[in-house]
Order: sequence, then structure tokens, then C-alpha cells
Amino acid sequence: MLPGFAPGELEGVKPAALGVIEDPPTSKYSEQYGVIVICGSEDEQKETYERFNGEGLNCRVVPT
Repeated sequence: MLPGFAPGELEGVKPAALGVIEDPPTSKYSEQYGVIVICGSEDEQKETYERFNGEGLNCRVVPT
């Protein structure tokens, strides 16, 4: 029983009407692993990115 509803009050109500997903869609999410490198300057960030990228690593720049 959900709080705020009397017994039997929700009979016949479909789960989707209550905000419940019966069969969630297949997610495109795939687990990823990462490492964050804190740089002391924009120049160091650029140099580090270019070096790692040149080594074949899949890099992203994350401005904070």
C-alpha cells in the first residue's frame, strides 16, 4: 500500500499511471573507467592532453 491511499483505492490503476516503469528501455549506457589528472595551468593541460592522446589514450578535456 502506498502512503496517502486507502486500501483498494488503487485497484485497477496501471503501474505506469503511478510513475512505475514496467519494462524499462534498453540502456545505451556502458560502464566506463576513467582517471582525472589535475593540471596546474592551461598550458600543462594542453601538453598533458596532447601527450596522452598521442600515446593512443582516449582523452577528454574537462573544464572545472
